[in-house]
Amino acid sequence: MPEEAAGTPAAEQGLTSGDAGRSASVAELEQQAGAGDGNAACGLGDHYRTGDVVPQDWGIAFRWYNRGAELGDREAQNNLGSMLLNGDGCEQDKAQAIHWYRKSAEQGLARAQYNLAKRYLHGDGVDQDYTEAIQWFWKAAVQGDTWARCEIGTMCRLGHGIERNLLVAAGFHLDAAEAGDELAVLGNIVEYRAELEEMALSGSQLASLYLSRIYNRGFGVDRSQAMTWAWISWAKKNCLRDVYTLTAQEVDEAYDFYHTGITLENREEGQRLLRSRRAAHTRRTGESGSGVVSDPHRRIV
Repeated sequence: MPEEAAGTPAAEQGLTSGDAGRSASVAELEQQAGAGDGNAACGLGDHYRTGDVVPQDWGIAFRWYNRGAELGDREAQNNLGSMLLNGDGCEQDKAQAIHWYRKSAEQGLARAQYNLAKRYLHGDGVDQDYTEAIQWFWKAAVQGDTWARCEIGTMCRLGHGIERNLLVAAGFHLDAAEAGDELAVLGNIVEYRAELEEMALSGSQLASLYLSRIYNRGFGVDRSQAMTWAWISWAKKNCLRDVYTLTAQEVDEAYDFYHTGITLENREEGQRLLRSRRAAHTRRTGESGSGVVSDPHRRIV
């Protein structure tokens, strides 16, 4: 994942495209911006940044973004923040970058909320503050920002600004991975999958459900219908029902679906593979691997 959320084009950091109609001519946008239309000013910034209909000029792009930001356009404010952060078309000024990110974030732009959260996460241009970071990531995540969900998962995984909870982390990372975020897989799920397996074999229905999803989609592992079945079967038959009714219902529904959708051969292979994992787990822990009374890793309610 880049340091800043990528906008349009994807290779540029932290930038979004304004809502100004692409069919409008540069002259029309200039007239509208001159009359106080911040969205038009942002659109001009986009054109000069990308060089799509005018010669590319980051300095002129910066000036139009600055104009749009002063007029209150949240896209322009975010883009101005990213240009200031990186010194694109201007002198680098991280304090001003934070100022404009915050202006945009307070207007509800998810990308700006993500960008501001990243600054707090890493202490870049502002004092490091995990609490602020997770609050702004959450605001972006509830609007559907995939990268923000991944970051929240990582903070839960590491215990940064929140109690460490691997099941909460896995939930966020799986959602992000299913939306196409590779870092959720390669930088996170791969690294703690073995720990999830230990939790599942100790009786966590949620961990078992997540493992079934991991193997079904091939997140950091080879896709395996055998292991997809093994883990959902384990969740259904050998784990305590999760504290959340919806989780238990999801297990029931997935079990019924895979029971008819996965071949008998794959189901038998999955059970064989799971037996070997259970035996290894028993040797390591002394547990029978048949479920436990309480799960110390149960997710936060």
